[in-house]
Amino acid sequence: MVADVLFHFSDALRLVGLLGVSLAVVVMFGIALAMACFVRPPVLRMARLLESRNPELGSKLVNILQLDAESASEDAAPLTRELARRAVADAGNALDLPKLPPLARDPQLGGHAKLAFGALAVLLALSLFGGHHVRQEWLRFLDPFGDHPPFSLTRLDILKPAADAKILYGESCMVEVRAAGHQPRELFVTATPVGGDGSPVTLPMSSRGDGTFVVRLETIRNPLEIFAHTRDSGTRSHRVLLDLILTPQVGTAVVKISPPDYTGQKAREIPYRFSALQILEGSRVEFGIESNRPLGEGTLAFENGGDALETIPLTPTGDHVHAEFTAEKSSRLTFSLVDLD
Repeated sequence: MVADVLFHFSDALRLVGLLGVSLAVVVMFGIALAMACFVRPPVLRMARLLESRNPELGSKLVNILQLDAESASEDAAPLTRELARRAVADAGNALDLPKLPPLARDPQLGGHAKLAFGALAVLLALSLFGGHHVRQEWLRFLDPFGDHPPFSLTRLDILKPAADAKILYGESCMVEVRAAGHQPRELFVTATPVGGDGSPVTLPMSSRGDGTFVVRLETIRNPLEIFAHTRDSGTRSHRVLLDLILTPQVGTAVVKISPPDYTGQKAREIPYRFSALQILEGSRVEFGIESNRPLGEGTLAFENGGDALETIPLTPTGDHVHAEFTAEKSSRLTFSLVDLD
């Protein structure tokens, strides 16, 4: 964790570190358990260890073991073996056996335990009372691929857009970031399309002079994951998801009216608000309608009472449709637009 504070490890490297430490703990615990359950030190070594911890024993234990070895030796004479067995029995009776097991316990065990639990207590205290940065380091390792910025003396918070904000497809969005602590000279915003449709875009932000920075994202056509950061990415904010409202919107609509040639009048183009139009019979009428979404083929229907319904196509060009016709009789117009997707 201290190394991550200094060098800001990548997500993959933090995951490798977490798995490595966990594996090391499991292996060490397994080795310790195996030693406790199955490993037995040589008896002669234990005798010397006990004698070193109690000067009153002198070399009694080692001598007993040597005599015991002589009593079992096939090379020694029977009388020698018998005398050795008696000497072992007499020496064993002379020992204060209840005092031996306490000597086998490591006298430094208590100190080791205090050191170990003391270190855990310090780590726990830092985690509970160390504030935002310490908790952030825990999260960076326990959740390596989560949204947990690295340690920095500068804290960046995205004020706008709010978390899980939604805007209309094709609209712009103002991004506002507040810097607390050490004030950076410059900030950037990186917007990454969600779903892998497109590459990330990084834009410089403008400072307002009060610790806030702003930038405008223009014509957004994909859900974006946004975060602010310094030039070297040593400081960054939490990520914010900017989602889109895909419901098509009818935008600018215009109508161009070209009166018949005999009138000598010029064509005029006016905004169209889907209200009544009064024009001369034989005039050429052109409609243009825009949307915030890519449009497919639409239709313009004419209804004038008794006659059959007539339709002409609304020809799409990106987010714009176009239709033109000659006005021959009064009709009710019905526009039908289709979203391309």
